[in-house]
Amino acid sequence: MFKNLILPIILISFSSSTVLAASSIVEKDQYSRDEVKALALHKKPISVLKASRLPVGSIIKLNAKIDYVLDDNVYVLKDHFKIIYAYIDPSLAPYGSLYSGVKLQVVGQQTEKDGKLIINVAQLKSIS
Repeated sequence: MFKNLILPIILISFSSSTVLAASSIVEKDQYSRDEVKALALHKKPISVLKASRLPVGSIIKLNAKIDYVLDDNVYVLKDHFKIIYAYIDPSLAPYGSLYSGVKLQVVGQQTEKDGKLIINVAQLKSIS
């Protein structure tokens, strides 16, 4: 009977100390364009498949082609295996420079809109 009382007390004390000792992690939901560029400065480009598996709020850099325009500023980017949506502000590229088949290097923060992952693009560069 003594073991039945002591063991739960010891387990509760260890578990409560672990919870109290855990540090709080603060994540930012939205970064400014300059912050996104700075955070992605030394990152290597990843595939669209790998980018689609990252959690919402991740800063990503990827190389992809524009497949088609879904909405006014929402583009569908594609590489060999998968597609991903990207919101590209018109001020980032000259008018008429974003069309189907153009290869881009995109830097942005991944967000979720209507249940779909979408990249809020902070910087883009045309590549060959």
